[in-house]
Amino acid sequence: MAALLTTLDVIRHGEVNNVPPNQIVAPFLRMQKKSWHNTELLSKLRAGLQIKSRSQRSTFRFRVAYYLSSATRTSAQEILMRKLKLVVISLLTTAIWAQGPSRFHPGFNLFSKQQDVQLGQEAASQVRKQMHVINDPVLTEYVNRVGKRLASSQEARDSGFPFTFEVVADPSINAFALPGGPMFINTGLLKAVDSEAELAGVMGHEMSHVILRHGTNQASKQQLFQLGAGIGGLAGGGSILGQLAQVGVGLGANSVLLKFSRNAESQADLMGSHIMAESGYNPLELARFFETLEAKNSSRGIQFFSDHPNPGNRERAIEEEVDRMGGRRNYTYLTGEFQRMKQQVAGIHEPPPRQQQRGNSRGPDEGRDRYPDRDRYPDQDRYPDQNRYPDRYPDQYPNNPY
Repeated sequence: MAALLTTLDVIRHGEVNNVPPNQIVAPFLRMQKKSWHNTELLSKLRAGLQIKSRSQRSTFRFRVAYYLSSATRTSAQEILMRKLKLVVISLLTTAIWAQGPSRFHPGFNLFSKQQDVQLGQEAASQVRKQMHVINDPVLTEYVNRVGKRLASSQEARDSGFPFTFEVVADPSINAFALPGGPMFINTGLLKAVDSEAELAGVMGHEMSHVILRHGTNQASKQQLFQLGAGIGGLAGGGSILGQLAQVGVGLGANSVLLKFSRNAESQADLMGSHIMAESGYNPLELARFFETLEAKNSSRGIQFFSDHPNPGNRERAIEEEVDRMGGRRNYTYLTGEFQRMKQQVAGIHEPPPRQQQRGNSRGPDEGRDRYPDRDRYPDQDRYPDQNRYPDRYPDQYPNNPY
């Protein structure tokens, strides 16, 4: 137990009393060596525990998750490894959640920032295939001017993420940002906003989700759950989006990358207020826009609230945040192109999703990823003829009741 507690300190702080982590953890690993009979696994785990700074923790967590799930083991080793998994999960959850996300700081995450960017780029490629990206120069230039203004805020600069902004032909009042920075603004949102500040507020809100890494935070929690359930973690290379899809984390209607908790929504509201104020936009315009959306949502469902649950009293929280920032200021920044944008977007007629054009009633992001658990149960629909022709393959289906 003492060795385990020491390991916990290593995970938390990187080293103890200036002693390298591998020297501290090595005795604990040697205690298990007779039972493991797997020197390769030992050496890799020991290498994974050599963490000397906070920035190296994510590498350690990935290595542990990967090698625990992928190493070849005997039945005796499997019993030991199950116990070790419980130990690792206990250490990780205790150490990571003890840090706790502060008011404006990212929470627990198994991904590096570089992996956020890679994941976002892969997911953005899928979005461009599934949705209709508008190449209208007026709309594209406008959202990029607003977006770059917001990206010049200190919070966005400090994040280091390369934000990009694109318009998609979708009538729903919504926008979404992927890990690492790609942001997509629906034409429905452009038609709904009554001022540039309202649009900047929604974009600042989405930008805050990226800065606070809420998407990969959600994916990390699911990854940790999968590890506890005995399902493999992420490997070191290849497509991150593809690997996540294998464990039920896809890009779709129910993707954890795009659906956030009320606490995450509250954080994005407040950080978005700071980004707006720093960029010269009145944060109260975001509160007013939410009030307008709430009124519309009472009569008909608004897509924004299905992806962004209301944390409660968000308008009051934003107003209190404005007071906390020093009260109301002179928010004077405007591109001067808002009315031109409104005229241009009014002429955009959103086409139906491409799958619907081909006769498929599913939405553009509601196919394979609509059912994120299907890959967790790979045999569920693998043999569609099994019950239709019970006598055709009796040797392949020995448990067939017929």
